[in-house]
Amino acid sequence: MILPPYKWNVNFLIAFFIACFICIQSFAQEYNFRFDKITSENIRIEKGLSVNSVNCIAQDNTGYMWFGTWDGLNKFDGYNFNVYKANDLGKDDDLSNQTVHSLFLDKEGNLWVGTEGGLNEFLKGKQSFIQFKHKPGDRTSISNDTIWSIFEDSYNNLWIGTQNGLNLLDRQTRKVTQFFPKPDNNNSLSNNRIFSIF
Repeated sequence: MILPPYKWNVNFLIAFFIACFICIQSFAQEYNFRFDKITSENIRIEKGLSVNSVNCIAQDNTGYMWFGTWDGLNKFDGYNFNVYKANDLGKDDDLSNQTVHSLFLDKEGNLWVGTEGGLNEFLKGKQSFIQFKHKPGDRTSISNDTIWSIFEDSYNNLWIGTQNGLNLLDRQTRKVTQFFPKPDNNNSLSNNRIFSIF
């Protein structure tokens, strides 16, 4: 039963109007976000990013920020940058390529870096890398050196999405199983390029 307006409780009406006013005020509230810009020309930081194009970002369990760019892997401690690049001499313990497409921190806190020149595992203690590269004819190497995505499953295996196929890296044996589309199999991959893995 609806009561006529003159029989409504005055306290109810006051509470109703106050609630409406609070709701309107909260919706009208403006959020003021502030962004600090960190660039390669940043004058507040001694040395900024190696380049302004950032492809991926990760934060490790010690608080370091990692930025994958077109010109190297950048580590930021909040004050200074340390830049890791591929060595012109092609050393096996350097970053395999300057162009970093993907970063991934596994459950043990290890940083994995996907580049245009292969997959890299960063060794914190040595400040160096272990490289995983495509070896033509070797079905236990990664299928392609352009790494777009990296993911760790519940069995601690790494899945690597490349320009040409999906790869499953067994971290115990360091061997890879390659997966490609099979036109006659509807349960296979639909495409060779793997940009994201979840």
